[in-house]
Amino acid sequence: MDAAKDFAGGTVGGIAGLLVGQPFDVLRIRAQTLWVQRQGTALSHAMEMLGKEGVLSLFKGVVPPMLGNGFQNAVLFFAYGTAMRAISPDGKVDEASLAMVTIAGSIGGFCCSFVTGPVELLKVRQQVDEKKTGLGTVSLVKSMVTAEGFSGIYRGLFATLVRDVPSYGFYFCSYEQIRRLYAGHAGCSLLEVPGSVDFLAGGVGGCLSWTVIYPIDVVKSRLQMEREGSVREGFFRCAKRIFSTEGWRVFGKGLGLTVARAFPVNATIFYFHGLTVKALNLIQESYVSVKVGTG
Repeated sequence: MDAAKDFAGGTVGGIAGLLVGQPFDVLRIRAQTLWVQRQGTALSHAMEMLGKEGVLSLFKGVVPPMLGNGFQNAVLFFAYGTAMRAISPDGKVDEASLAMVTIAGSIGGFCCSFVTGPVELLKVRQQVDEKKTGLGTVSLVKSMVTAEGFSGIYRGLFATLVRDVPSYGFYFCSYEQIRRLYAGHAGCSLLEVPGSVDFLAGGVGGCLSWTVIYPIDVVKSRLQMEREGSVREGFFRCAKRIFSTEGWRVFGKGLGLTVARAFPVNATIFYFHGLTVKALNLIQESYVSVKVGTG
């Protein structure tokens, strides 16, 4: 039952977070790819994009994550929660060490990468399209599969794994540490930590984890923007080429936009995940009480 609650909470949190962060995400991808060789600031490029492509350009590529983001976060929280219950002492997650939290988060990151990879590939391809009317999601998938076969939708998967396995370990560890600090100061259990603390902890965890792994994300975006049919470039070769031709500063392009997006998105994800799980707990308790009363 706990696994089902994690799955439901991840779904709700993922969809809510997507709606908050999509405009920031479009700007992040553009900053990592199309705007790298252009003069000007991220703000000036964003204004130019809005002038040429309209306000709806901020929601380019929203369909793939809208279809997959809820499921992606459902898999993440399901895998994380399951791993936590498996490695915690006697299955008591509130007694797990931060090292255990980090391991469970990395397991969650590994599992959800197989959903995240294809979703972000489609999203990146659509977001770097500077035409007002680009390929739709279905047409893009057909084009990729026709050119490269089914494996084409997993272009950049290794880079996604390299990014997400350590990232989610750090993500959940940061989140849990903040909650524990609050619980210790307030003298309450982790189950009694209010939603406002979940909101803060999720936002901070998102900002810290993105800051740590951002250079990896730059390489992943470059790999995934390569068009179908092109020769696939390995992760390390791509990173070396970017460094040698564009310098080390390029690995921080768009970081400010990403961190600005990370706080509200991840705060929203954890807040709605916690809210959903608490609501399901109340429903379960009410059901049990009614069943006992009528039994």
